[in-house]
Amino acid sequence: MPKPIDIRKLSDLEVLKVCKELWVWLYKNPDEQKHHWPGWRKYNTDLNDCPCCAKAGYTRGTPHCNKCLLKKQFQRGKMLVKSLPIFFCENYSSSPWHHYRLVTTVAWQKKWALKMVEIIDEAIAELKAKEKGNA
Repeated sequence: MPKPIDIRKLSDLEVLKVCKELWVWLYKNPDEQKHHWPGWRKYNTDLNDCPCCAKAGYTRGTPHCNKCLLKKQFQRGKMLVKSLPIFFCENYSSSPWHHYRLVTTVAWQKKWALKMVEIIDEAIAELKAKEKGNA
């Protein structure tokens, strides 16, 4: 088995693509949980939860949401709990992750997993446009 890739050393674009792979897999396998994704074996991260969290430097109990590659997409909605320092992905009404973790039916899990893919695609497009503008 090849040595795992340290996700923190990947480019932002590569991390977003890994994140998209995860959510496409969840869409296709709605009965599974994120930590069951086979792709985790390929990446060296203590966090079998989110590639963007791993890239941002998240460690248990210490969020680094200001560095999240999806921060802009999550912040488009209304903040749900203003008094608590909750993760961006869990604290905004526009966050598909917030909805995904609350639903209990396969149909709704697929819907919110697909929404995650859509916001990741949006973040990828914005990053590519930004890189193109800097070239």
